[in-house]
Amino acid sequence: MTSRQLLTIEEVNALKFEDFESLFRNIIECCPEAAQKIRLKRPFNNTIEFEKSFHNYIDNLDENGKEILLKKHPQLAGKVYEDEISEESQNEQKSAGINSMDEEYKHNLKNLNKEYENKFAFPFVICVRENTVITIIKEIQRRLMNNRTNELNNSIEEVKKICSLRLNDIVL
Repeated sequence: MTSRQLLTIEEVNALKFEDFESLFRNIIECCPEAAQKIRLKRPFNNTIEFEKSFHNYIDNLDENGKEILLKKHPQLAGKVYEDEISEESQNEQKSAGINSMDEEYKHNLKNLNKEYENKFAFPFVICVRENTVITIIKEIQRRLMNNRTNELNNSIEEVKKICSLRLNDIVL
């Protein structure tokens, strides 16, 4: 989703610390600490290993850390202003049609988001680039029937999908 040239893993390994952190700070939504820790694991042998390092970072968080990570994600169809959510999230929501849905869908999604957050204490997270407004609404309805543990795990898996797609936007 970017017009810049993709980096090779060799170029990723050669980045200055501050450039690495700047470039990868939102691979996990609003989580620059992940980039800070992962840059210390260089050099990476390939992009699969690099991607796995982000997934491992997420997996190694305790339950509270995972909840904090989920709370950094914006609510779908919430306020979409540049100073409130990352550019990556803005572009992802736009690509799924979230920003252009009609008032009925917007109202429905906002109510479902509220119900979801009241039940689980974190926002509904889904890889919107793999969905449409209709599939997102169906999925939130389905996932509202889950228990908290299952939903925490489902949401974390969605974060990993988002992470992988964002990495693919930057690295070959």
